[in-house]
Amino acid sequence: MSTLTLAVGKERDVSPRANKTQRNNDKRPPLGPDARKNLGVFGLITGIHTLATVIFSAALASLIARAAHAGFTALAAEHEHLKAASDPETYRALIEFSGDSQAKLDSTNGWLLGLGNLLGTGNAAITWGLIVTALIALAVRAGADYALSVSAQRAAVGAKASIRQKLVHRVLATGGADTPEGTGATAVLLARGLNALDDYYTKTLTAFVSVAVVPVLLWLIVLSLDITSALVLACTLPLIPIFMILIGKTTREDTVAAQAELHRLSDHILELIRGLPVLIGLGRERAQTRALRKLGEQYRERTMQTLRSAFMSSLALELITTISVALIAVLIGVRLVQGTLGLDTAILVLLLAPECYQPLRDIGAAYHQSEDGIAALRSARTVLDTPVPEASVSASCEKVSTTPETPEHLVIENLSVTYPGRTQILDSVNLNIPRTSKRPSAVGKQRGALVGILGASGCGKSTLLGVLSGSVRDGLVPTGASEPIKVTGRIIGAGNTLSIPQNPIFAAPTVLHEMALYAFSADRSEEDYAAKLLTGETQIRPSDRERLENYLWNLGLENLSELSPESLSAGQARRLACARILARIDALHRAADHHQNLQITVLVDEPTAHLDAHAAHLVTQSLDALAERGVTVLIVTHETELTEYCDSVVQASAVVEGAHAKPSHEQAYRWSIVQNETPKIIPAAAPHKQDSADTFAEHSPTLHNAPEKMVRENTGHAVGVVKTLKTLRNLTGLGILQGLPPVILAALTSLAAISLTALSGWLIVRAAEGPAMMFLMVAIVGVRFFGLGRACARYAERLLTHAKVLTAANNLRVRAWTGAYLNVGSVRALLRGDALLERLIGGIDELRDRIPRVLIPPAAHVLVMLTALITTIVVLPQAIVPVALAALITTILVPWAVTRADAHAEETTRESTAELLRLGAGVLSAAEDIRANGVAPSIEIATTRLNDRNVAALTRTSYAQGLGRALVTLSWFGAALWCANIAYPLAVSGTVGAPESAAVVLMCTAMIESSVQHIEAVRSWPSFATLLAQIAPGIADENSISDLEDDTQDTSHAGRVRAPQGQEPALELVDAAARWPSMDKPVFEHLNATAHTGKWTGITGPSGSGKSTVLATLLGFLPLEAGEIRSYGKARGNDQLRGYAAWCPQAAHIFESTLEGNLLLARDRADRPSEEQMIKALQRVGLGEWYSTLPEGLHTRVGAGGGFLSGGQRQRLAVARALLVESPVLLLDEPTAHLDSESAAALMTDLDTATRTSGMATVLVSHRPEDIARCNTVVTLE
Repeated sequence: MSTLTLAVGKERDVSPRANKTQRNNDKRPPLGPDARKNLGVFGLITGIHTLATVIFSAALASLIARAAHAGFTALAAEHEHLKAASDPETYRALIEFSGDSQAKLDSTNGWLLGLGNLLGTGNAAITWGLIVTALIALAVRAGADYALSVSAQRAAVGAKASIRQKLVHRVLATGGADTPEGTGATAVLLARGLNALDDYYTKTLTAFVSVAVVPVLLWLIVLSLDITSALVLACTLPLIPIFMILIGKTTREDTVAAQAELHRLSDHILELIRGLPVLIGLGRERAQTRALRKLGEQYRERTMQTLRSAFMSSLALELITTISVALIAVLIGVRLVQGTLGLDTAILVLLLAPECYQPLRDIGAAYHQSEDGIAALRSARTVLDTPVPEASVSASCEKVSTTPETPEHLVIENLSVTYPGRTQILDSVNLNIPRTSKRPSAVGKQRGALVGILGASGCGKSTLLGVLSGSVRDGLVPTGASEPIKVTGRIIGAGNTLSIPQNPIFAAPTVLHEMALYAFSADRSEEDYAAKLLTGETQIRPSDRERLENYLWNLGLENLSELSPESLSAGQARRLACARILARIDALHRAADHHQNLQITVLVDEPTAHLDAHAAHLVTQSLDALAERGVTVLIVTHETELTEYCDSVVQASAVVEGAHAKPSHEQAYRWSIVQNETPKIIPAAAPHKQDSADTFAEHSPTLHNAPEKMVRENTGHAVGVVKTLKTLRNLTGLGILQGLPPVILAALTSLAAISLTALSGWLIVRAAEGPAMMFLMVAIVGVRFFGLGRACARYAERLLTHAKVLTAANNLRVRAWTGAYLNVGSVRALLRGDALLERLIGGIDELRDRIPRVLIPPAAHVLVMLTALITTIVVLPQAIVPVALAALITTILVPWAVTRADAHAEETTRESTAELLRLGAGVLSAAEDIRANGVAPSIEIATTRLNDRNVAALTRTSYAQGLGRALVTLSWFGAALWCANIAYPLAVSGTVGAPESAAVVLMCTAMIESSVQHIEAVRSWPSFATLLAQIAPGIADENSISDLEDDTQDTSHAGRVRAPQGQEPALELVDAAARWPSMDKPVFEHLNATAHTGKWTGITGPSGSGKSTVLATLLGFLPLEAGEIRSYGKARGNDQLRGYAAWCPQAAHIFESTLEGNLLLARDRADRPSEEQMIKALQRVGLGEWYSTLPEGLHTRVGAGGGFLSGGQRQRLAVARALLVESPVLLLDEPTAHLDSESAAALMTDLDTATRTSGMATVLVSHRPEDIARCNTVVTLE
């Protein structure tokens, strides 16, 4: 006997939200998984890189200094000639200008760790030893660049994979009910948010290591070379972390706020997607479009505020570094003029000083750039550290539960449940439910019992099933709540529990794959097979397909196997949920193998809601088939007909005191069980199914698979550059004119950095010639100018670029959202939201991040290369070959080679990341179904396989990135070495001055940053073009956005109920015909129907007869193929129909907010209903007594998807919301599906009175004859 006692009265901390706040206030950033293990590797590579840089810099400094030293002979000869040809005054002026000193060399003193003899022989000539040393150092540095890039990227990839796996496991542990930041934020974190760890690992952690290694090592070397420069470094280096800390405090607070805005945006968009039919039905698309734009604008402003702080920090770091290096350069120059310092030492110190500051600059910039990664780590840790409460029963079925003998009863003792902010839902429930049936089994086994559960809406039936399934647990803090659920009592003999919920949600891409997920779960090999099917790595075997389709055939779904489950109607989805449980039961029996006493309890919630007689019979037969397999089936239902087939019935009866029954919130329900001595036998023959045009889902598979097909087609072909740029301009408004200012500023930033290095070199070598100081002042001012100019240009370019891109992304997001609901084919296919989430959050965020990185660097790099070539031609034309060759290699050849090497990996990376987002959103949406039915292992395996695919692709990408960096280093440092060798004989002969030669040589060493950015941009271009091509089809025209956001044109329900114009009907279908895209024949033809003010029109017919299609035409979703729709005698087009009628859809979405928040959606802010009107609406739908007992009234939270409410309460709330619209026409789609017969009759009576007295025309779609009987006119679809 399996027994579990729930905690009673334990004092324990169950407020992870408080823990979250404490963690977020933790000043120290998290290191992430395995970060410490990688720090040692990073440190070793950084040390090697630093030593190689020092040796190469020493060789390069030696080359330049020896050229200047040897060139003095030619200079002295020129001086002698001038002395003979000029008067003394002129000669003295010329000497003061040109200098009369020979550059001093220190290389003969054995400096630099004893490598003096290797670098040269002391005769100031260039030797092969010097060249070979430089080449070896260059090769080592390039190899270190490659190794550091690859190891950092691999560390980031491994961390993301580890966190993703842990997140999926944690979410599935509780069905996603307690994700602290909401399912939308968690879905984005799962796929996109964790990608921010790339910058964190590749920039921040490597910068941390560099700070610990590079400044100390370089300072010691500088100290051995020049004590004065070492003292300047020692005094100025500490200033950088001080400024970083001061500015970083403000930046961190802004970043946390911006991250909160992003999470809010994610949740808001996901809620909009899930509630898309509701929003359109309420005519709230305009207001929600404006709200989405406003939310995006708030996010843009908050992000820009953060960026200003971050970029100001970067500006401050640049200024400190520039001033410090300038001070060192000036002091070096003075001592060179005085002849107290060797030129080779001076150049080496000048080369090493910026390298000493660079790690501190990098860590400041990298920390700010990777704060999203730090926030993602904190968010992940918040989810992972939230404790998992113990479930009341073992619902996951991960281990098959068997006992020596099957228990005869399922015992519930003293079960009480209280939700946060609510009074007690269940109070001391005691039940002793027989697990077996007295009826004989057709297969010779002990038959399981069919147990019906009856009771009024809100009595706690669904809560009881939740406790049994494990979704309702003691100590669980639901999303949006700050207090835990309280559950006490004891449950014995539940065994393994499976669930068929009211509103099943599916994780697989097709109906057949959903079946495979449940059918192949008996052991690890089957779970691997199911996971491979989910990830698309294999195909369903023919024998398996036959078996799965047999399950579907039993439920009448055999023709729907290739469709997306989200395209199914509510009734079809319910039947699919039954079919997958049949498959899951068989898998559990296979897993039990020789065990004879497998204990399984299936929890079924409203299985026949939304179903016609034929479909309801198929579902009832499937439940009977479960009982034949020995399964105990608990069936929550409002339909007494279904309980007639049950062996026993659990009844929640209101306790009567006097003549009045107490409401359910006061625990006024007595739970009892009654045996049905003569249960009916389910007929073998099902009621006749009428032929029909069937639903859109059954005839339009191509439409639902269109997005996936589009992805595959687009990824297989290259997209032209010109076409991509035109598409970008059309989507974002970012054309050449808009992009030119950021490009110019980016080019100026790079040119200022290059000029600073080149001019500093010129200044040092020129100072070694001994000119008067006044002739060096222009160069000194130039050094300061380029240093300040670099910092200011970078700051301006970043701000301007991000302002433009964030504005464009916000506009694009609004257009994508509008395009989603204006697109006739997206209304049903995107109900779950993962595909639209990929477009609105994933795709647009990726596009936003890539625009500055992909478009600006190549354009700026071209300008930089042209300037470098022109400068070389003017200053040192003999060196044009190495400079031009390096420019050609780094601008064209290296990007081509890296792109070719990376092409497949980059595309695979993008695809696998998109698949992770889609699977992540699907898993989070269906997390409770997955957890409750024990298929989480297959989902986790699938996630792991996608992770592995993503890891492999990203690892290959890191090889390409490392290769690019290594080739750039080799190209430009090799060019510098080549230029130095060319300059030496020219300087000796006096053809070119040594200072000019030094400027060109050092210019080459400063070209790396621009080249690396260019290569990364070109490498990312193919995936950028593909991404843009995928986003473009779903984007609405700009004019549509303008119209939707124009308050003066907002006619959504503008015609609040007016006196009828004569006797014309409020809504009329005249000889109408309609078909969905890709259908061969119309769903209906020659249809005529009228809806008069104050009267009811009923639409009925079997499942698939076209009832939902009629509603789609009346709402303006689907244009008519023939005929017309009229309102008060006037023909109405689709645009005029949108928002004219209020619609309450089947299983209408309840938003994760409060009662007030859901009811306020009914009207625009300017016409918001009063508190009195909202309460009255609740009373009109039968929620008045329930509302009167809520401690927080209208501010009571309803939970994610209305999870804190019963099914009936959710339906009533949805109807109340629709009534508040006060539209001329009210469309009701199965409004009583989740209500018991008494509550359904009461609701229909209330609605009847409310609509007839208020002047509304009501169109009712229903299967229930009792509902249709109230209608004045009935249209029956065949």
